[in-house]
Amino acid sequence: MEKSFISIHTLDADANILFASDSITDILGYLPRHVQSKSCFDYFHPDETPLARFVHSRGILLDKAAVLLYTRIRSLDGEWVGCECCFTVVHDVLVACTTIYRQGERSERRAMEAPQVCRLFSSSSQDLRYHMVSHLSLKFEMPPAKREYRAALILNRFTRSLNIMFSTEAASSILGLTSEDMLGKSFYDCIQENCLSDAVKCLESAKANDSITYLRFWFRDPRTEEDIEDNISLPLPGE
Repeated sequence: MEKSFISIHTLDADANILFASDSITDILGYLPRHVQSKSCFDYFHPDETPLARFVHSRGILLDKAAVLLYTRIRSLDGEWVGCECCFTVVHDVLVACTTIYRQGERSERRAMEAPQVCRLFSSSSQDLRYHMVSHLSLKFEMPPAKREYRAALILNRFTRSLNIMFSTEAASSILGLTSEDMLGKSFYDCIQENCLSDAVKCLESAKANDSITYLRFWFRDPRTEEDIEDNISLPLPGE
């Protein structure tokens, strides 16, 4: 498996870093606290920053999923590291996965898969704006896409059960479950039985090939009866 780290950013022009996983140290040398609250563009190569800002702003404008960006990022020791960044707008934040770029079959597969996932997430009107924007000057403003409700789950890919390590707050609006309800649960427990076999094949293939994938399934509550009873029995504030 290729080494990568996850980061969560604000949706403003600076894409300030709200969170970075510990594996950022393996790739760039920084500790998560070194980069927290800083703009990700502070670390991009100056020659590539204007394009990166444009790709970022366009992705947010069009509410895009699975956008790929190739850029050089400054490591802790001052070296420029060629990286592949795959980011998705997730309602009120941007979630990115950054990997050291190595040209080969896996990177080429991701380059083909990312646009396909983009199209699957986009409505026809958004697709039209996507094709239009590449022909427009930056001085023209595009109307923003209607923000789709999305939640991000960070899964432990080194476990067979894909345990949920983190979920964004939007999960409560979409799934009716809080981050605490999801934490530590197997992602497979969130998938109804009639979809489970195909989901396992799809996700195991993505893990093995470091690829981007798109999966539809019927959701189920991963909590056990004991979990639900424990929540019901918790005292209310002020009791």
